[in-house]
Amino acid sequence: MKKFLVGSTMALLVAALSACAPSNKAQSVSNTQSPADGIVGGKTVSPGSLLSKQVFMLIGVSPEGQFICTATLISPQHVLTAAHCVDGATKLYAVFAVDALSDLKERGLQNNPDVVPVVDKKINPKWVGAKNGAVKGIDAGDIAILKLSKAAPSNMKVTKLYSYSLNKGQSLVAAGYGITSGTTHEGSGLLRETNVVVEEPLVGHSEFYIDQTNGHGPCSGDSGGPSFVQNAYGELTQVGITSRGDETCTKGGIYTLIPAYSTWISTTVQSL
Repeated sequence: MKKFLVGSTMALLVAALSACAPSNKAQSVSNTQSPADGIVGGKTVSPGSLLSKQVFMLIGVSPEGQFICTATLISPQHVLTAAHCVDGATKLYAVFAVDALSDLKERGLQNNPDVVPVVDKKINPKWVGAKNGAVKGIDAGDIAILKLSKAAPSNMKVTKLYSYSLNKGQSLVAAGYGITSGTTHEGSGLLRETNVVVEEPLVGHSEFYIDQTNGHGPCSGDSGGPSFVQNAYGELTQVGITSRGDETCTKGGIYTLIPAYSTWISTTVQSL
């Protein structure tokens, strides 16, 4: 999420939350601060771990500048992310590295084996769009699928998608390349993980709400990134896509509920 509006209750958040859309408020690639300790209240993902093989960074270019989002693979050549991350973007690149910004500073975008350009995209037709960075209402359709110019690096894993309902109080694993504080705006570009708690399992028909008052959750730059259900064997199944939340990243956030879009995801991957 790149810019948020402050709200005191979930109802207010849902009514007028802002998203991490490409805008003049976007997390700038060139001005990103050095990494800190967590996504918000999280920890750095270890290279070679399961999460490092399932989650990666998106670099986008829009008329307003460059911005960062997060994404997952749903086929060797197809990417799942948030609609607001790609709506209005003129160029998109997938960066397959845990410390993605350091990788880009060292190797650049061109001729970098960790970078794969995006050649096509499909935004869900229910996407309501963002005005001045804000997404109004619920069931925003904040989901998109991208096609890479070639298959992702062979060490990356296709993410399995969850197909069941959630429960209040359920713990999920969230991951992303966003900042570590909605106040200092530091730390983006490094993959981190944390646990988040489901507060409202179903908002409208296609979203859910997580509580961040415990100091854990997504922030600017984590948009498009996943929340996973983890089973007893440590396996991760993606249930959510980071959509929007409050400005300080301390109250709560809305995720797009993947099971609500399972048919659209399947048909889009086949046609894109």
